Amino acid sequence: MDLLNKHEEQVGRGLAYPLWKNFPFNEVFIQKDTNVGYGWMMNPMNLPNCPVNTTTVGDYNGFRCYTDSAEYIRPTLASEYDGPPALRLFATTDNQEAWAQACNGAEPFVISDTAAECRDLVFEVCFRAVNITVTKGGFFIGLMEAGTAAENTIADAGTLADKDMIGLFKPEGNTSGIDFVYNKAGAGGVTTHVDDFATIAALTWYRFGFRFNAATRIITPWWGTGDNTTTAFKPKTTTATGIIAATSIAAATFPDSEYLAPLVGVKNAHADDYYIDIRSWAVGQLSKAAD
Repeated sequence: MDLLNKHEEQVGRGLAYPLWKNFPFNEVFIQKDTNVGYGWMMNPMNLPNCPVNTTTVGDYNGFRCYTDSAEYIRPTLASEYDGPPALRLFATTDNQEAWAQACNGAEPFVISDTAAECRDLVFEVCFRAVNITVTKGGFFIGLMEAGTAAENTIADAGTLADKDMIGLFKPEGNTSGIDFVYNKAGAGGVTTHVDDFATIAALTWYRFGFRFNAATRIITPWWGTGDNTTTAFKPKTTTATGIIAATSIAAATFPDSEYLAPLVGVKNAHADDYYIDIRSWAVGQLSKAAD
């Protein structure tokens, strides 16, 4: 069994082989050999279904979830998406939000240039947003410290909380651009590594990924469409377009050696409904030699 898709014309149907190439995917995700590595993958048959007003964060099928009074997190319905269930995070009221963090409170993933912790990591997600209009809402998808499925992870003003993180951030003030960001809590504020890292359209599937190379201490992000009509899913090849250099990882502003977990969330900024859907999502990391 292999969950990676090696056929470029079908890159929208599963995780992308080019991003995961030479990563021991079967050993980590299928055989679950923790001597090789650790992986987390979203299971479309076992998604969280959180009622509104989930302000007491608990375990929902391995997710910690937070929702405000009229917001929800649940699998998509057949009428909403013609495919296997996706994960929908929905907000209907101004300044209300919905968050889902995987690994049920654990923080299994780390990006570090410290020898004892430095090991390859791969992240991939396929998502779409209902709209991208200024002031409609914002979202974050990436890795963040535990406990961030919580109120005001995106503040009412549209800014991210001061937490350890790396990922994609769509501020409510952006017309169509999403930013590639990272942050070390307490180090002076979120770093926008690439402003308008990519441009998105409403209700269009996109694929984002990145890979941390332990040998070079470099993070290379990938970007492309999430369907099978436009096959390009390519790495960003320069620092200006997204590569995070070893010197940046070593800097005080990067969450170096901070343990993280997958997180996705939306913050509404309008009276209209706002939501994002996640179709596929996986994170994998090699084990330390001593594991």
